[in-house]
Amino acid sequence: MNPVPQRQRVIQLYRQILKLAKNWKAKEEPNTITERQQIIAEARQTFREHKQETDPLIIGKLIYKAEQRIVQAEHYGIPHARPEYLPPDTAYSVRTKTQNFQKMSRKRKTERDGPIHKLIEKLVEKCRENSEFAEELSNDVFNSEMVTSHNIRYQFQTNVIKRFLSALEKEDVPVPDSIFDRLGVLLGLKDGEFVEKLYLDEKGDKVLANFSESVNQLSMGTTGLSVWQASCDLANLFRLIPSNQYSRIVELGSGCGVSGIAIAKMKNCGVVLTDYDDNVLKLLKENAEKNGLIGDGEENSNVRCLDWCNFDLTKWKEPADLVIAADVVYDSALLPSLCNVLRLLLRHSKAAIVACTLRNEGSISCFEHHLKCSQLEVVEKIEYEYGEYRLESTENSDEFYAHPSHFPFFSTIQTPTIFFNIQAKK
Repeated sequence: MNPVPQRQRVIQLYRQILKLAKNWKAKEEPNTITERQQIIAEARQTFREHKQETDPLIIGKLIYKAEQRIVQAEHYGIPHARPEYLPPDTAYSVRTKTQNFQKMSRKRKTERDGPIHKLIEKLVEKCRENSEFAEELSNDVFNSEMVTSHNIRYQFQTNVIKRFLSALEKEDVPVPDSIFDRLGVLLGLKDGEFVEKLYLDEKGDKVLANFSESVNQLSMGTTGLSVWQASCDLANLFRLIPSNQYSRIVELGSGCGVSGIAIAKMKNCGVVLTDYDDNVLKLLKENAEKNGLIGDGEENSNVRCLDWCNFDLTKWKEPADLVIAADVVYDSALLPSLCNVLRLLLRHSKAAIVACTLRNEGSISCFEHHLKCSQLEVVEKIEYEYGEYRLESTENSDEFYAHPSHFPFFSTIQTPTIFFNIQAKK
């Protein structure tokens, strides 16, 4: 994937920001016009301030900063720069309507990090009880072939080992040299542009699916080269669905392909992975190939380009029982086209399941509005957060069902995922 020249990328970013401003909808409707004007004014001022810049390193940093801001705006509905007075580990609150930013409570963040904290506690306890367990853990996890033979993000591995070492030392438990050796190796490595994510099977001893993704949430002008929360939660949801219920599925806006590929492998069904961006389609094909879904005689799955704004059902020859999509409703300008594609595909499919991370309540409401306009109805709505499901369409809306995720996703912004079970109105 050849990088776009800096000058061309700068022009692309400027146009992208102006388009973002044109379609911007504030969380509080009366603020929409003001925030649109602020986005345009800030963009113009920033580009003017740096128009004489010639240092490639400085330009690269400015491009990266702009890409981060676009992701923040599109996915979280936050048009403003992150305040410098907030601590580095502070998360934005996406539910507040009276403030642009609000420090998330330590308690709420700890709940999301709870599984890792509890796991480390259990591992330390076992290390205390058995002096040989730490060495076994080092060999079977940190230095295992499953880990060292894949390009798992080095920074992530480093952080996990540091947390484990800190817990061991706090409890005065001896630390094997092999763990320090692994940490030393990781500290000398630098992540490249793309890294790998591994998800394990139910037993946890084999790789179920392996995905390459960009280390940047916005790369090459698209967010589709990174793994997002809703795709992980959608894959996890299908652990509850019987294997023989669907023989073939279509995924819209597949991105890296986590949902579609993982579901296809778990349920032994075919999948049609779709997206529009050329770079995303290239990565999507690579991920499908490395997971054995296409090539080598496999004919029940494939990767296709699908333009929501120019979709012709008469030319679409991909039968499927189910349509799925994850993290596809953040751009309100595309929602009419998305809902139209869903309407057309549901002429030949049983249902559609769309997973949306609740970052911006306005986007969710807009999506539900366009579903109604497209003669589609939500027959079931489920919320998933902190390893628990809550069914919103029943009288027992306060009843939770625990089901920890086998497809974890970690973020400083803590939000639930909403699942929509959608069918055509009869």
